[in-house]
Amino acid sequence: MAADRLARALLAALSLVVGNAVAQEDAGRIGERFEPPVEPRATRQPLAVPLDEKQAPEGAAAIRFVLQAVELSGNAVFTDEAIAALWADLAGQEIGLPEIYRLRDAITTKYAQAGYGLSKALVPEQRIGADGVVRLEVIEGYIDEVVVDDPAGLGGADLEHAVMQITQQRPTNIRTLERYLLLANDRFGTRVMSTLKASDTQPGASTLLLSVEEAAPFEGGMNINNRGSENVGPWQLHAYGRLNRLFGRPGQLSLAYATATQTRELSYTSIGYTEVISSEGSSFALNWSRSESNPGDTTLRALDNHSESDSWSASLSHPFVRSRRQNLSAQLKYEHRKTTNFSLDTVTSLDRLDTLRLGINYDQADTWGGINQALLEISHGLGGMRDDDAQKSRADGRIDFTKYTLSLLRRQDLGSIQPALNRWSLDTALMAQYSDDGLLSGEECGLGGAQFGRAYDASEITGDSCLAGSIELAYMADASNTPFRHIQLFGFYDGGVTYNHTPPSNRDPQTKRLSSVGLGLRFGIGAHLSGSVELTKPLSRDVADRGNDNPRIFASLAWRY
Repeated sequence: MAADRLARALLAALSLVVGNAVAQEDAGRIGERFEPPVEPRATRQPLAVPLDEKQAPEGAAAIRFVLQAVELSGNAVFTDEAIAALWADLAGQEIGLPEIYRLRDAITTKYAQAGYGLSKALVPEQRIGADGVVRLEVIEGYIDEVVVDDPAGLGGADLEHAVMQITQQRPTNIRTLERYLLLANDRFGTRVMSTLKASDTQPGASTLLLSVEEAAPFEGGMNINNRGSENVGPWQLHAYGRLNRLFGRPGQLSLAYATATQTRELSYTSIGYTEVISSEGSSFALNWSRSESNPGDTTLRALDNHSESDSWSASLSHPFVRSRRQNLSAQLKYEHRKTTNFSLDTVTSLDRLDTLRLGINYDQADTWGGINQALLEISHGLGGMRDDDAQKSRADGRIDFTKYTLSLLRRQDLGSIQPALNRWSLDTALMAQYSDDGLLSGEECGLGGAQFGRAYDASEITGDSCLAGSIELAYMADASNTPFRHIQLFGFYDGGVTYNHTPPSNRDPQTKRLSSVGLGLRFGIGAHLSGSVELTKPLSRDVADRGNDNPRIFASLAWRY
């Protein structure tokens, strides 16, 4: 028995040494591989509002006079003084009638920029006398009626609330109209189509027509790629499915499963349910996931090194701003996670952590043809185990930690700046994490993988704090007369640095860096199939599992329904 215990102790010590030389997958970090990045919701296409503007009559340029004053009627949103700034430079000047029509358009634009896209200025019929006084009429448009075609009653009380908010506002602000139309389409399993037309009964008013129908009750897909490591993978399969309007409620049930081609090396399962719980778009979500990692390295397998992690979370989210041009939402999440690492059936580390997270998500489409996104998350540890617990994954990891994570993204359509570059785009991204505390393994910042450090394996380097950046130039090729839906060529450079308050071992520096470069191809075939191939080159360090910095090829194929 004594000899057996000694053998186990020696093997356990050996596993720790080998674990530093050959990266062991922490099950608490595996889920990061399969969680899709949060996509911006802003679009450069504003809500289209039809306007029937009359042009200046023929021969208008020949009608000239000295403008002395402009008399306005119908304007309540803006005072006469606020609008007078638009024609102040013309006062006392001899002008032609086309300038009055341009002034009309400037007033309409002023209303539109303030969100009143249904409002407009008119030049009524008049005789301009020697006094040089011109009359302009402002129609502050509103929606007098909403006609809803909803035979299945899918809209429910939330759509009734939206109709009330839209019709009560006079004049109508497009931001209000956009918000409630977008929120109506944010309801899982429901699609709302809208049309504006001139009111049949109220001059200057519009009637909104809404057609409500059931969206696809099921959506899903699968992806196969070689983004796994040599020890867990590298080929991995991820499948997911989502059921909308389960039990007739505005909710979505999501299921996901991932594994490696060597199925014992990797198992990831997640189940989530999200439901819209208010007419203003608030939602509640519950999520559970489990990960298991059994590295395929011969030595680690002989030592039976493996890891497992279970987590669940509950969260509340609310969209404070919802529009085509910009969005602002916040989320409050409570999360519990337990991660255990084993060797020879002995627990080598055990983390139990309860965390409260506050997240803020903002995105915006700007006038330069770019889409911007900022994600900020503040996390604070609430407990789950003692700070002096000897089984913690990191000796200096604090249970009552606080950390700040910031992600910035910009997608620039270069054709908006220079028309000759209409097929080119430039994506830049920045990610930073800061903590004044030592963190447990699952809370560390990890660099490497599909977002930052693309030539490296996921979480190739980790740290309490980090900073990473990426830049990608892409060209959308002409895919006509080919079997492809789209073909995009791209090249990238990325890199980052991590910092640990206390290095994991004497051989590890406090600061680690990585950088990589690469080029690739993304493609789509038909409505459901897409994929990518990229050639990457590690620049600043070897890939840990390979022990070299040779070029690497990554490929993925995805099917979506």
